[in-house]
Amino acid sequence: MTFNEEYILETYKSLISFGNESIKALLLLNGGALIAILAYLGDSKIPPDFCKLKISIISFVIGLSFCALSFFFAYRVQYVLLNELLARHKEGRHVVWLTIAFIALFLSLVCFMCGAYFGTSAFIKI
Repeated sequence: MTFNEEYILETYKSLISFGNESIKALLLLNGGALIAILAYLGDSKIPPDFCKLKISIISFVIGLSFCALSFFFAYRVQYVLLNELLARHKEGRHVVWLTIAFIALFLSLVCFMCGAYFGTSAFIKI
């Protein structure tokens, strides 16, 4: 194997690792925030705004769902890419699944930000 081929292979492996860690980080953020807000709700002396709290909890749950979907789409990217390399499929089909995986991951981050905003504003009285 030439240096260029080894470099490409190692870059590819690191991209897979980075993608997996990104999905795990968002899974931890959404799941941890959901647990934290429920724990704080049980221990809080201040009555929260339940409408905002409900939006926050729903946002975190939807964010977790998008994380689970991004795991599936990441698997699908690898499966289609393998079939492309083995010349079973036309090249470039994996890009569609990769785009969907990125969108799911981005939406998970958006759900976390919305959930964090509504969760904190549910307990802050201004």
